[in-house]
Amino acid sequence: MSNTICNAQNLKRLYHAIIIHEAKLLSGHRDAAHLPCYVSPDNQQPDKNIDFCALRRTDYGLELEELKNMAKTVGVGDECLESLIERGFLIPLRDDRGRMLYRSFHMDMLLRASDVRIQPGGGKMVLQSHFVIGEHIIDDFSQALLLSSPDGVDEEKEFYELLNRNLGDKLAKIYIEVLRDYLAKREARGLTYFQLKSLKEIIASMRSRNVYVITAPAGAGKTEIFLFSILYKLLENAKNGVRNKILIVYPRKFLEIDQSERIVALLRILNEKLKQYSFNTEFSIALRDGDTEPIEQEVEEAKREKREYVEYRGIRCGQNGTLVIRLDSVPVVACKEETNYNPYSFVKWSRKDSKEADIIVTNLHTLFFRVIARNPYDLDVKDILEVNPVDLIVLDEAHEYEPAMLGLLHCTIKVVNYVRERKNLDKLKLIISSATISNPEELARKLTDEEPLVLSYGEMIEKDERRIRELESSGRIGLTRKLIILGVLSISPAYSWETYTSQLAINFLFANKVLQSLGMDVKQAIIFLNNVKELNRVHVIIENDLQLGSPLDNAGLRGPWNEVLDPLRYRYSLRHYADLLRANQSASEEVSKIIGHVQKEGQLKEFLFPKLGKIFSGTPLDERLKIAKDIYEKNILVAIATSSLELGVDYPSVSIVANTGFTESLPSIIQRFGRAGRKLKDTLNTTLALLIVRNNPLEYVRFFESRKNKSAVLMVEGSLTPGVIEKLDPDARRDISVKVASDLDAVKKLCVLRAILTMEALTDEPDGLKPVKNEQEECDILIKLREFIVRHGNELTRVFNKADEIIKSLLEQELGFNTIEDCIEYYTIVSQRDKYLVFMNNRIEYLTEIRRILDDILRKIPIGEYAQGKTGDSMKNLTKWTEKLNTLLQEYQTLLQKITDSSLPSSKKMKNFMEGVSEKLNSLEKDSINLCREMTDKIGVRLVYELMEYNYISGEEGNRILRGIGNVCDTIKNSVIPWKG
Repeated sequence: MSNTICNAQNLKRLYHAIIIHEAKLLSGHRDAAHLPCYVSPDNQQPDKNIDFCALRRTDYGLELEELKNMAKTVGVGDECLESLIERGFLIPLRDDRGRMLYRSFHMDMLLRASDVRIQPGGGKMVLQSHFVIGEHIIDDFSQALLLSSPDGVDEEKEFYELLNRNLGDKLAKIYIEVLRDYLAKREARGLTYFQLKSLKEIIASMRSRNVYVITAPAGAGKTEIFLFSILYKLLENAKNGVRNKILIVYPRKFLEIDQSERIVALLRILNEKLKQYSFNTEFSIALRDGDTEPIEQEVEEAKREKREYVEYRGIRCGQNGTLVIRLDSVPVVACKEETNYNPYSFVKWSRKDSKEADIIVTNLHTLFFRVIARNPYDLDVKDILEVNPVDLIVLDEAHEYEPAMLGLLHCTIKVVNYVRERKNLDKLKLIISSATISNPEELARKLTDEEPLVLSYGEMIEKDERRIRELESSGRIGLTRKLIILGVLSISPAYSWETYTSQLAINFLFANKVLQSLGMDVKQAIIFLNNVKELNRVHVIIENDLQLGSPLDNAGLRGPWNEVLDPLRYRYSLRHYADLLRANQSASEEVSKIIGHVQKEGQLKEFLFPKLGKIFSGTPLDERLKIAKDIYEKNILVAIATSSLELGVDYPSVSIVANTGFTESLPSIIQRFGRAGRKLKDTLNTTLALLIVRNNPLEYVRFFESRKNKSAVLMVEGSLTPGVIEKLDPDARRDISVKVASDLDAVKKLCVLRAILTMEALTDEPDGLKPVKNEQEECDILIKLREFIVRHGNELTRVFNKADEIIKSLLEQELGFNTIEDCIEYYTIVSQRDKYLVFMNNRIEYLTEIRRILDDILRKIPIGEYAQGKTGDSMKNLTKWTEKLNTLLQEYQTLLQKITDSSLPSSKKMKNFMEGVSEKLNSLEKDSINLCREMTDKIGVRLVYELMEYNYISGEEGNRILRGIGNVCDTIKNSVIPWKG
């Protein structure tokens, strides 16, 4: 037996070795030297022939002696094997012959997911199952020891000299101590090579460069790189005697909250160090977003109710505390730990206080609005551009933004830099961060018109491989592996994907509840859905199925199913988890309660449903905070979510991620799968990633195409590094690039308008725009916009290319009137146009009804008799009326479309257009009325009587036809055109 210590790293080495061995068994390649569905971390340029394996030998199990031999091969003792079993990473399965075998939890869940059924013997929901397994190198943060030091390795010495040279001895010392203390709080002792070198390059180039791009896999420490860059900027500003602001922009609220916890912790340490070294400075943070105002309203309500405090966004602090707003005479943020309140006055919670914050956490929507607003009680354009102006923006998870949003950011940056240039300030600095930017240089250039410094994890690891190995050998850094099992499950057209997803979630709930009740490690799961409608539907199905007793049948906890529940032979079986419950019934009070509840109630809803979380962007703030806390504290075992949990959020026990549908972009799916396997201690850096291909042809085709161009295999890579992207064909590369739509006409016009509003808001006496209540006020605003354009138009030619052409287009089209009277007349005509649209839609409906009646008449006349003219001359009229109706309908529809498409900029042009429409409509109305007269006079009556005479219709049908045509024609003749010019 080996004497190797059974620490987390050795547990992981053994667990990964077991999973890779299982993958060979499962794929039918037990004795193969090379597994065709294995992506190795050792190749910088992985084999392009790697493809998915089918699940072939699904009835395998590992005997204990076999596992002991594997532990010996890995170089660890049996105690590591015992630990994996005790923690629920190895699951025992007793087959029908009584043999005790084992599987890894992750591979067992893959097999259960590949054959989900509502009950034993039921229909198989999964049409096809494939998998690929991959490992990639990640940093071992517990072994990262690099810091700034005069006595360290070369990189540490260079960093130390750089900080002292730029900040001076005292501030450099503060920087180093803050960095060290912050890392210790996060259970790390130093920086990784990528972090240290990236920081060194950013700081060294801050006087010569303005744009930086950080690309690295999820969990590689990108956040700390830009946080420590922010720390440097704050101290540099302090040295220079300025208090310029820094904006950190996030695309999701969950990510914003998760990251704010780190920023608050960093500032807490920084402010304590500044005080310790006798600096009379305190740096502050504000979160300014759509939740700020509701929080203010909650504070006012809490004051009236005489509450002691309100929770502040669910941000954790201290050892085990939460930020709250303490309702003293002046409400202030504090860290509440049990009954103790520690003041955190540097956290600014209100809109007014956000004006003074040094770091502002926000989103692009809020930024775009604040940069054109003037408000003495809220963050506004003066605060952003003039009073301690923003000189650094961090854009996290940049791949998440739509091209038009990035286009607006591009022009916002141009305006900011123009204003800074007028004030003799350096250009704005921008740090862009993401795990999945496939075109970092191009993205940065299009956003800023400048050359970026790109810090790519993949490139750096490849380029500096020898140095990294030297540092690893000397014990200054540690490298380890993360393992991802990617299963692709194609749902059968005979079944609903919602039903499959719901049953899958129930399986995860049940398995994890068993582990939790036995004191084993839970392996939390997140299931991503595409929208709130799907989310709600799956949530309701899960609740109903739990109420009906799922998954008791498949677990053998009720019903006569034992003969079809051998967990080795039947993948839908959960009996081995139920066996764990039965075996420990006397040893665990909670297990005893579960078994007793099943026997009494025949369902487990009361135990499982509370362990399910539902998260989407519209989740109310208080619920959002509770869910985030419950996931972190493992009170939630399975979360179903939209993209809210996709980015950057770090939940240590999440080990399974399922993505429902193959409609999201590859970067988005990589981000989602990156939520799992992040924490060594809790997950052994192991992820089960499931891609559920729903039962529609488009998703099937996309999966087949992704296998062909190898993009599907990239989901196990963790990031879109240059080496990874190299494996894609050109079309796939274009599809995953992040685009900036700065050249679209609509974006250009919006950019110019927003720039004009910014310029106007910066004037000494701005003529602000206010919300409108009626057409008069809207016209006032539009006329003001014309005045603003005239006032600031010349300036814009120095900001935007071809600004004069854009301004001319705006004045001639969108703002094509010079006076309020002209504008009001324009909107009056537009209102009349809308009435025309309603009128014409009604007219088309009436004429269509008449045509239906005539078509019905034609169907009642035998074709031969109609051709012989047996029905007399009246049939000629029937044919003529049908042709006239078709012509009228076509002309009405053409005119309707012409009106719908009309967008004329001035009241004069609109009036001329509508007069032409009125003339045409009058002509059509005359033709419609004349046709009605023909159909309702003696000719029409005679036709109906002829049909009755030849017994084509009954007398009752004839009367109904006459009444139908008569009623519709009466409506047409009595209608009044709503406007006649």
